[in-house]
Amino acid sequence: MKADWIEVEIAELCELNPRLKNKESISAELEVQFLPMALVEEVANKIHLTETRKFSEVQQKNYTYFAEGDVLFAKVTPCMENGKIAIAKGLKNQIGFGSSEFHVLRPSKAIHESFLFYFLVRSKFRNEAQHEMTGAVGLRRVPKQFLENYHIPLPPLPEQRAIVARIEELFSELDHAVSNLKSAKAKLEIYRQAVLKKAFEGGFTEEFRSENSLPEEWRVFKLEEIVDNLSQGWSPKCINQASIDPNEWAVIKTSAIQHGKFIEEENKILPKELVPRSQHEIKIGDILITRAGPRERVGVCCEVKKVRPRLINCDKVYRIRLKKSVNLSFFMLKMNSAEFINKIESIKTGGNDSGVNLTQNRLLDLEIELPEIREQIQIVQEMESRLSVADKLAETIQTNLQKSEALRQSILKKAFEGSLLREVEVEACRKEADWEPAERLLERIKSEKSKVKK
Repeated sequence: MKADWIEVEIAELCELNPRLKNKESISAELEVQFLPMALVEEVANKIHLTETRKFSEVQQKNYTYFAEGDVLFAKVTPCMENGKIAIAKGLKNQIGFGSSEFHVLRPSKAIHESFLFYFLVRSKFRNEAQHEMTGAVGLRRVPKQFLENYHIPLPPLPEQRAIVARIEELFSELDHAVSNLKSAKAKLEIYRQAVLKKAFEGGFTEEFRSENSLPEEWRVFKLEEIVDNLSQGWSPKCINQASIDPNEWAVIKTSAIQHGKFIEEENKILPKELVPRSQHEIKIGDILITRAGPRERVGVCCEVKKVRPRLINCDKVYRIRLKKSVNLSFFMLKMNSAEFINKIESIKTGGNDSGVNLTQNRLLDLEIELPEIREQIQIVQEMESRLSVADKLAETIQTNLQKSEALRQSILKKAFEGSLLREVEVEACRKEADWEPAERLLERIKSEKSKVKK
């Protein structure tokens, strides 16, 4: 611990889930900010202030109260893991109400609200919070006591402000680089979809079709006509750790399925005392489609081209085995085309971010246009020759995006270890009028608080 820093429980620095005082003095007609979970961005410390309600509409219901400057912390899975954490700023009449799935932290004068935000948003903190969640699968929550008892390093106030300013300066540079990478990634996706569109309109195989005397018309099928078998897997309670041993059984996570790509490392170990349901073991040639979860993750499709033994499909994923009249790669590319992504979006059910579904009946009822198998194979060859360079570029961009996130976490690690500022910057902090050791600062604020209570 650095000189003049102390380590204290968050409860000593913040009021957790404060109550609204003097409710009787607030007019029923007063407009207050309303904040559903969907209006809090992940990791970015941004909230969208687009909704207001009358005080009378919110104060009697099970909404969470907060005020200007409070830190909102999503306590429920998967919002917490995804980093839905933000400082409440710019609230209508300084008051807000929102999702019952928020914990609210009201910082005392001993801690800068942005310093607290950056501490909570670190992936290390969120990972530890995830392990302390309680409740049923799918509705697990971070208990209030975990936040209250968690220890945070506390520097003097001028140093807190300097650390926040340095973090924001470095993050601004990083955000600019990330924005450029995402822009390049988006352009590659536009190119990819243009290739897919032309391919599925027969634009790459006109000459091949005439040379091989193939019919020009493609036939329309319902998916149920070309699917040989469709099943969903099994989701037992697993050990929250990825298996790297092909001799042990593991269950895939939905994150194993990406658009056009299967990531076998995204799995959880099946406890040895459980008998594996080997009928759900994933094989080469399987088509996997996510069927439940957050909206953007439902309907994602990949072809399994390589897989280790003893990997079991989970129950939030459909496994499809196709009839021999359909080329696997053609089907997978078709499913990941803009046309089919839109079709799947239109048949999803459920209204919130964590409860969207893709039902088996609706999926199998979808129509797909197919050419004869020889043309499917030719189209795949034509597409792969055009997309291989784009795919390599996309991989490079993704690698750099991952490196940028690692750098972001490294900056935060240094910040809370006390090594982000140079000594000359620390010395400048010591010369500020409100500088005092953190221990003295905390004692003074506690003393002032106790005097007010008397």
